[in-house]
Amino acid sequence: MSDPGKVELVLLRRDPVEEGPDTLRCPACGTGVSYNDGICSACGQIYCPGCGHPLDDDEDEDWESEDDESCPSCGLALSFLCPGCGFAVAAGSKLCPECGVLFVRRCPACDARILDAPEHCPDCGQFLELERRTFATVFAAEMNLVILKCPLCAAKYGSELGACQECGQRSCPQCYLLLKDEEIDCPHCGFHAGRPCPGCKNDVGLGLAECPNCRLSLCPTCGNAVGENDTRCRACGTELELCCPRCGEELTAEMIKCPGCGEQFE
Repeated sequence: MSDPGKVELVLLRRDPVEEGPDTLRCPACGTGVSYNDGICSACGQIYCPGCGHPLDDDEDEDWESEDDESCPSCGLALSFLCPGCGFAVAAGSKLCPECGVLFVRRCPACDARILDAPEHCPDCGQFLELERRTFATVFAAEMNLVILKCPLCAAKYGSELGACQECGQRSCPQCYLLLKDEEIDCPHCGFHAGRPCPGCKNDVGLGLAECPNCRLSLCPTCGNAVGENDTRCRACGTELELCCPRCGEELTAEMIKCPGCGEQFE
C-alpha cells in the first residue's frame, strides 16, 4: 500500500502529432500519427496513408508488402513514380528523396487530399505545380548542436537560427529544407519555423529581418525588435548591418546620405 503522505508522479507520453484532418491514431499503439507518413514513429506500425488500415502480413494473409502494391482495404496504390526522375516513391510522401521534387498534398483550390503526383487535382481539375527543393547540408553535428552549410553562399550557421547569417536564406531547423520567406510551416516535415512578431503578434518566419505584416525591423537571430540605427541587437548581441532601403548599399549609423545612390536620410 502506498504512503498517503507521498505524491506520486505519473509521466504521460505526449503525442508527436496533434489531432487534425491529416492525422489518425496508430492502429497498434494509439499514438497520434500523420496519414502521409504511413508508419508510426512510436511503434513502427505500417499503415495505409489513404485510409489508415494496418498493413500487417499476419492480419491480412493475402497481402504481402513486397509483392502487392495496393492497400487491401481501400485499394490505394502504395507507391507512385516521381514525375521528375521516375523514382518509386511511397504514397503520401511529401518529397522525392532522389531528385528533391516537392509534391502537393492539399489542393490549393479545393483542399482535397492528394497522395500521388498528378498534374491536375482529381477533384476540381486545378493544375498542381511541382517544384524542386534543396536542403542545407550538415557541416558538423555534436550533441544538440548542428552546423549547416548554406548551399547558396557556403556560409556556416547553426540550424536553430533558421536562416543563413550571410545571405539570409531560410532553412527548416528540423529537416534543413530551404524555405521561402513566406513559409511559416515547413512543407516537408511540418515544423513550425516561425515566432510571433513583438509588434503585431503575427507569426514571422525564423531568420527574417522584417515583419512582412507590420514592417517592424527585427533581429534575424532572436526576433527582437530593433531600431533603424541599431548596429547590435540589445537582446542577444547580434551585430546588425544597416542598408539603404533604396539600393541596398551597406551604411554606417552616422551616414546621412547613401554613398551608392545618394538617398538622403533624416
